[in-house]
Amino acid sequence: MEDRTVQLDLFDPIHLVAEGPPAAPPRPDGAAAALRAHFAGTRRLPLRTLQETVRELAATAAPDTAPLLLAVCLHYGPWESSVGPMPEVQTALAGLERLDAPARRRAAAELARRRPVAEPSLPALLRAEVAAAATPDDRPLRALLDDPSAHIREAACRVAGLRGVGRLLEAIRVRVHDRAPWVRTAAVLACADLGDASVRGAVEERLESATRAGNCPTRLLEALGHVADRESAVVLRRIRPSLAPSDQELADEILDELATGAAFKTVPESHT
Repeated sequence: MEDRTVQLDLFDPIHLVAEGPPAAPPRPDGAAAALRAHFAGTRRLPLRTLQETVRELAATAAPDTAPLLLAVCLHYGPWESSVGPMPEVQTALAGLERLDAPARRRAAAELARRRPVAEPSLPALLRAEVAAAATPDDRPLRALLDDPSAHIREAACRVAGLRGVGRLLEAIRVRVHDRAPWVRTAAVLACADLGDASVRGAVEERLESATRAGNCPTRLLEALGHVADRESAVVLRRIRPSLAPSDQELADEILDELATGAAFKTVPESHT
């Protein structure tokens, strides 16, 4: 006789005594298929296998598996221990946080609507996305910009910039002088995303520093594209030889836009 923990119900883990060896790993068709079958009730996963399956999906989170990770949160999220959500829910939330921005936003909207997990238990970026889901009410996201946790403040800046919440620009500018350097960088990027040209110099400085250090500057290039001017062209030409091919293409796009804009301004206005 062997004591095994099995997730028989979609909500309640129970202990039962089962005869014989543990079931073979029920994932011949892959983690996603096994989890779909589990939720459909056609293939019950032992708790440990369930957790391993969720961990596998979360490690390679993609938009097509996001609904399964979300289902884990919705079904098991209400059951929390003294240290927060159950392990499988924590893993699923981490996977949702790794999604690209559009997929993460959709998942956050569902989390905001269903609220299976208390907001303080959410990872920083998902917590900010859930707060932003209240838009046009910007108070929840504004509050996170003043959160005691630097990681929460960073996430709030990032989400506000990506979502284009211009009403929060003044509050984000305060974070440009935050005590945490990673929050300052997130605030600079968010201000640039919102078209605030006052941070152009800060973006250029970070761009040159990242290039010298051999770090990927894609995100900085994207931000600079929102606020670049003729002086930015000098910086872009200087760092271009050190960029990876994909980043060179992005730099060239910005340079082309600057050149086109300058040419347009020099065309004399016609009078008829």
